[in-house]
Amino acid sequence: QLVMVEAIVVGAFLGADKLNGFFLQEEDDDVDNDPRSSEGIFVYYPVPVDGVNALNEGDKVLLTGKVAEYYSQTQISNVIMIHVISSNNPLPTPAAIDFQRGNYGVFSTPGGYVADLERFE
Repeated sequence: QLVMVEAIVVGAFLGADKLNGFFLQEEDDDVDNDPRSSEGIFVYYPVPVDGVNALNEGDKVLLTGKVAEYYSQTQISNVIMIHVISSNNPLPTPAAIDFQRGNYGVFSTPGGYVADLERFE
């Protein structure tokens, strides 16, 4: 399914040595407060489109791409159009996420590891 999305870049990890993509989040004014929907999504973007080969946090973008599942996570891939509408926008309010803690107060996952997101920054 093709979708058109307009949102703010909240994390850019372009390049094969990173995540080959970026994270988008709705502006605060566009939040729908529906717990069944997400206000953010990852965009898989390994090949630049429309001359857009760099993005920064705070860029407001309009893009068209295909909704896809990757390891049971919804993302947008196969971007066919992207346009940076404006830059240096304020970042949306971070979403609150309730993680369950393991027995020792350490965030845990079924595999027993702790994710290291810092390595992608």
